[in-house]
Amino acid sequence: MEGSVNIVDNKQFIICRDEFIRKDFCSLALDQGYVLYYHKALKVRKTKDYVLIGLAFSISPDYPVGEDLAFPLEEQIRMWGGRFIVYQNGRIYMDATKSLGIFYLTKSDDRVISSSIHLLTEIYHLNRRNDFELSFEPSGITSDFYPGPCTPFAEIRRLMQYEKIDLFSEYFISEDKTEWNRLYEKQTAEQLTEQLIQYVTYMMKEVKKEYDNVYVPLTGGWDSRCIGAICKKADIPFTTYTELRSKESHGVNFSKGDRELPKLVAETWNVEWELLRYADKNDDRFQEIVKHSMGMIRNANLFTYAYDQYPEEKGSGIILHGSVWELSREFYGNSVSGNYKTVSGQEKNIQSWLGGMLDVSGVHRESIQIWMQDVQTKGPINMKWFDRFYYDQRLGCWLSDLNQALDLVTFDRITPINNYEVISILMAYPEKMRKKGEHQKMIIHMCTPEVDGIPVNPKPIGKRIEKSIRRQIRNCRKMIAERMIRDY
Repeated sequence: MEGSVNIVDNKQFIICRDEFIRKDFCSLALDQGYVLYYHKALKVRKTKDYVLIGLAFSISPDYPVGEDLAFPLEEQIRMWGGRFIVYQNGRIYMDATKSLGIFYLTKSDDRVISSSIHLLTEIYHLNRRNDFELSFEPSGITSDFYPGPCTPFAEIRRLMQYEKIDLFSEYFISEDKTEWNRLYEKQTAEQLTEQLIQYVTYMMKEVKKEYDNVYVPLTGGWDSRCIGAICKKADIPFTTYTELRSKESHGVNFSKGDRELPKLVAETWNVEWELLRYADKNDDRFQEIVKHSMGMIRNANLFTYAYDQYPEEKGSGIILHGSVWELSREFYGNSVSGNYKTVSGQEKNIQSWLGGMLDVSGVHRESIQIWMQDVQTKGPINMKWFDRFYYDQRLGCWLSDLNQALDLVTFDRITPINNYEVISILMAYPEKMRKKGEHQKMIIHMCTPEVDGIPVNPKPIGKRIEKSIRRQIRNCRKMIAERMIRDY
C-alpha cells in the first residue's frame, strides 16, 4: 500500500500485516508479522515489555511510564493517565475511557486495528453502507455523533469500553470486566479529595517535565476551573484562554458567564488569560477536520479549528481539557434516564435524546440496539444505566471521535482526570454531593480557596425564575395530593 503526505492522517496509526508505505509514516515491527505504522507526529515509545502509543503520565512515583517494572502491565496502566494505548504480545490495553479510540476489521482472515476510520477506508477501499450523514451547519445539537459499536462502514466496528482486543486469540474481541476501585467508597469526602489532588498533582508535574507550555481553556463552569485549580496548587506554570463563540459561527451561544468569569478567575489566580476571537472561517481547514474524522462527529470544536482559535505556539505545548468530570455528576440522570426501567423504555428515551436519529439512520439504530443488550451483561456492573450511556457512548464514542478529529491540532491534548483510580475516586463521592457538584467545589476550595466567591455558570434570570416556578408547581401538586389522600 502506498500513500502521499497528507495532514488529514496526522497523529494516526494502523496495525496490520499488509505493507504500508507513506512518507510521513514510520514503522515498527511487532509480533507474528504485524507491523505498527504510525504518523511521525504521534508519540511512540518501545520498551522490552511493551509498545506505548500516545500520551501517558503516571499519577504515582511507584509506576513510572516507559520502564519495565515487576508489576503486571494492567496494574501499571491503572496508575497512568492521558490518552494512549499499549501493545503487548498481541494484546491491546487502553486508557480509562478509550479516548484514543480503536476501530477494527477483518480482511483476508487478517485482523486490522487503527485509530482512524479514514486510514482504514482509504487503504482497503471501503464504501459507506448508508446515505445518512451528520449535518455540519453551524447550528443544531452536539449530540450528533455515531454511537458504537457500528460505523457507517459495514466492515469496520468500534471497540467499546467493555471490550478488549487480542490479535492472536481465537476470541479477537472479548469482554473487558474492569471495574472501578471500590476501596475508595470507605473514605470520607475530604479523604477522597486529598487523594485525588495528590494523584493529579503528581501527574501534572510529570506533564510539565515534557512541555514548555501548559494551557487550560477556561469556561464559566466547574470542570476547567478544577483543572486550573489543581495546576495552581501544584505550582505548575500555565496559561488560560477562552474561545469566543456564537450561534452563527460555532452553533452554540456564548454565555455571559463564559465571557466574564474566566477572566476573573485567571486574575485571581494571577495567571495569563486571553479571549480568542474569530475572524473569517477557513473552509479548507474545516473540510480537513471533517475528513480526518470521516464525519463521525459534529461539535463546536470543529469550527474552532476552522477559525484557528488556538494560543500562539511558543515551544512545545499541551492543552488540558476538562472532560470526564460529568461521569461523576450523573450527567444524564435527568435528560436520558427518565423513569424507564425496561430496555425498551430506555431505548425510547435515548431515541428522543438523539433527536430521532434512530428513525433515519440504520447505523444509529443497530448500534443502540446492540449496546442496550450488551449493557445488561457486560462491563462495570456498579454503574447506573444512564452513567453507562455516558461512559460507553459519550466518552468512548463521542469524545473519542472528537479527540481524533482534533489530532489535526499541533498542540498535544489530554484530560488530566482520565485515569482509573481518579475516576474511581470521583464515583466514590456520596451521590447527593456529586449531583450538586459539591465534590468539585471542595476540590477547588482545597486547591485555591481565593476563588470561592466567584460564581460558577450562573443561570440567566429567566432560567432562575422558570426553575423557581416549576419548583413551586411541584410543591403545590404534592400538597394537593396529600390533602386528597387525607380527605379520602
